Amino acid sequence: MMRRRDTRSGPFRAFRALSTVGMATVTLAAATVFLTGSAAQAGCAHGYSDKDVGSDQVIAASGTAGVNMRTGPHVGCSRVVMVPDRHWVTLDCYIENGDNVGGYESWSRVRYGNGGPLYVGWIPDAHLRERGSTELC
Repeated sequence: MMRRRDTRSGPFRAFRALSTVGMATVTLAAATVFLTGSAAQAGCAHGYSDKDVGSDQVIAASGTAGVNMRTGPHVGCSRVVMVPDRHWVTLDCYIENGDNVGGYESWSRVRYGNGGPLYVGWIPDAHLRERGSTELC
């Protein structure tokens, strides 16, 4: 059994339910390691909906300036923009079956502007202080 996220406490935080990863999902994930080029990019298109009204703060890995926002919930998807460490993003929703980053397979679809152009994309929940959206896409 894999836990989607740890239970959170405090205002505006929701309990995280346990989820399981089936054998077919694990097998499929192992098979996609060998995909390259446009076949690998096909996994970058994911449905979403703007269900969440919250925001979260980006937490970059030690020694890095920020976190890459990507076109899909996989490290092989194209980079949209680097969101600087400690900047805030607006949350839309999350998915549970993205690439494993920092022990989490959940990624949140986010929006980031900071007074400039509005960027939309996916950030691994491991790099969001409160572990991302509470609303499933």
